[in-house]
Amino acid sequence: MKRKIWLNLQASPTIYFMKKALKYLLGMEIVQPEEQLYIFLHIQKCAGRTIILHAMNQFGEAGVFHDGRFTAELAKQYGGMGPRTLILEASKEKPFMKKQWFSEVLQKYKGEWRKQLRLIGGHRAYYGMHEFVEKPARYFTFLREPVSRIISWYNNVLRLSLEHQKILKTVRDDGQRVSFEEWLGRVNLAAHSMTAFLALRYYGENVFDFDFVPTEKDFEKAKEALRQMYFIGLTESGEDKDFMYQRLGITQFISNQNVGKEQSSYFYPQNYEAAKELILTKCPFDYELYEYAKTLNQEMKMQIEDYYRAVAYTRFRRRVFTKTQALFSQKFFQNQKRD
Repeated sequence: MKRKIWLNLQASPTIYFMKKALKYLLGMEIVQPEEQLYIFLHIQKCAGRTIILHAMNQFGEAGVFHDGRFTAELAKQYGGMGPRTLILEASKEKPFMKKQWFSEVLQKYKGEWRKQLRLIGGHRAYYGMHEFVEKPARYFTFLREPVSRIISWYNNVLRLSLEHQKILKTVRDDGQRVSFEEWLGRVNLAAHSMTAFLALRYYGENVFDFDFVPTEKDFEKAKEALRQMYFIGLTESGEDKDFMYQRLGITQFISNQNVGKEQSSYFYPQNYEAAKELILTKCPFDYELYEYAKTLNQEMKMQIEDYYRAVAYTRFRRRVFTKTQALFSQKFFQNQKRD
């Protein structure tokens, strides 16, 4: 039966034109995944979850070193509270807030990396992790328009448990939810800015510091961190994500894992300009950093000769994957009806 389906696929006009499209795609950089490691500095609410889940779906748990492994280690070493609560409530003096602790966890898995590891990615990834691997490593990250990012983060917090919402100050001690504007005034938004994320993970001793307020020096360090990246993507760009899927070797595709605006529970400020002004006050460097990232993004696209071929290749593979799934599903249900 499978052979018959395969022959039908080969004879279809769609497959014929897809084969023709491959001629355009020739000349891309094709790096075998086992020969190249990517390290993804995943800034919160910048499309990282979808990218990491794609890699996990493609390569399995052994191929991706993600935040879940760190939190599992936290649960082993610090019993009682859940890992998320531990991290949120921890002060910067705690050992598991420091890069040294994360490097020790990474080295425990050193033996697995030689052949299996494809991606290190997550909120805990930092610049310097390439020192613990035995294959060429490339760093990449994604940035997002600051206002939409903070709104998305707020919506994500609202999905967490009441305990976590209290820690992140979206509710008062009595459990009553605060307004978006009040929340912006209650939380140290600067510590969760893109500038803070990149500065800490580039030159700080800690990967987390919830009292951190970036200075001009930190802003320059964040820009320096961006200049170390193999690629800087923009969350708003589907092309950028498709380019990285090709580089990572993704050929099996899943749906977007981010919270969508179409959901009825999704909060969006009525006065967007007022929210933007307030966020600008709280995160004064993020707008300039985002514009700087956009400039670097365009420069990288010009320098990477096969960028658009890589994008086209991913979209070709996604189309093949989607159509093949649909065809096999159709044949399966037809056979079920016959039986």
